[in-house]
Amino acid sequence: MVGAFFGLVSGIVMFAFLMLTSIMMGIAPESLSLARGMAITHSYSNNNNINLILGIGMHLLTSIVAGMIFGFLINRINKFQINTFRKGISEGIIWAIIIFVILFIPTTISLVQPNLLEIIHKTNPTQNSLQDKQMVEQLLVPLYGMGFIAHIVFGATLGFLMSLFFLRIKNKNKLPS
Repeated sequence: MVGAFFGLVSGIVMFAFLMLTSIMMGIAPESLSLARGMAITHSYSNNNNINLILGIGMHLLTSIVAGMIFGFLINRINKFQINTFRKGISEGIIWAIIIFVILFIPTTISLVQPNLLEIIHKTNPTQNSLQDKQMVEQLLVPLYGMGFIAHIVFGATLGFLMSLFFLRIKNKNKLPS
């Protein structure tokens, strides 16, 4: 349960970096969440609020599940049990990099990029489809670069919170000498 809560908190912290990524890309702050939501509804036209809610919901649900899995791993596998803040934060960052590679990259390629093309076209309808594609290609470096940084922030936050929790419990359970 604590993993789910800390995953949620870490996902909220990470979300600020995802919005910053959109701003750095020159698109609206909510565009990446909107693109993820569009992958579910397959629509841009009148469903922007629904798409945005779905995109944010997908992000937060993924964060919760990631926090639960991380909490399970560090609690059940002796080698991963947190005994210092440094270890907890390091393990959180490693976990976030794994998530970046196995989840963020594939879902961004398959779900976000095609929908970004539509979002860019709607925000600048005077461009032709070739110009839209070129713009998306130019946005990939900031998208993946800032996405990686956002995952590092997620992992560091999750690792710190888990360390705080588990080290505090460990210290409370120590018997006086």
